[in-house]
Amino acid sequence: MRKIMLLVFFIGILFLIGCQSVQQECEKCPEEKALLTTIMDSYYVNELNEDRIFFRFSIINYGYKEAKNVEVACVLYDENDEIIMREQKNIGNIASLSEALKELSADNPDTPDDALMGPVCSVVECDDCEILTNRIPVFQELLKKYNIN
Repeated sequence: MRKIMLLVFFIGILFLIGCQSVQQECEKCPEEKALLTTIMDSYYVNELNEDRIFFRFSIINYGYKEAKNVEVACVLYDENDEIIMREQKNIGNIASLSEALKELSADNPDTPDDALMGPVCSVVECDDCEILTNRIPVFQELLKKYNIN
């Protein structure tokens, strides 16, 4: 019985020491921020007003904090990688651990009907958040190329 009591006592001490070391590690953790990225869905001409186009995209917040004052820029480029137009807009807040489907409206650029065009949208700014594409060098180069960052 005495051996069992000593064993339980030592296990308790080891548990308390382990909990203190975990607590010390958490004190070193960086401040929690929202972590945002965008996924392009599509772009299309407004059927009711052909002078306007829509960019449709998802914004994902992987962070445990709400992202506030999120600014998104969308670029339309042609087959020669020339920027045809750029539009930037504040889309508001994105809740923590969530995804939001958003649209950005812009003037329809004057292009030939058979022109091949591609859209790119990305988060460019937000309060107290980090933009995931800024961590990845390949994406940084692409966003600089299309004047999005």
